[in-house]
Amino acid sequence: NEVRAWRRAIAPEGAFEVPTSAVRVFCRRIDFEGNHDDLINSLDPAGVGATLRLDQLCTPGAMILAEFQFWLVTKFGSCEGFWECPEAVGARREQRPGGEV
Repeated sequence: NEVRAWRRAIAPEGAFEVPTSAVRVFCRRIDFEGNHDDLINSLDPAGVGATLRLDQLCTPGAMILAEFQFWLVTKFGSCEGFWECPEAVGARREQRPGGEV
């Protein structure tokens, strides 16, 4: 799906906006046979800038991620803070052999 491609291959560092060159690199890496310029123009029909945002690729997915991020920050102070909550620590411990975290 679009969000998985974005998060794993286009912007693995977690950015919600990337230079169009990152999309072009991704297209070359997956041997996209379409016209790269047409793809970029279809995602940014106004030709606003040299960047693309996740919401231009997949609006519903971007909204869900934004809502989840807001919830994490509200509940745990940051996205990283979630990983230190007792439930997350316990879940990691259950998944690893020997119970190490």
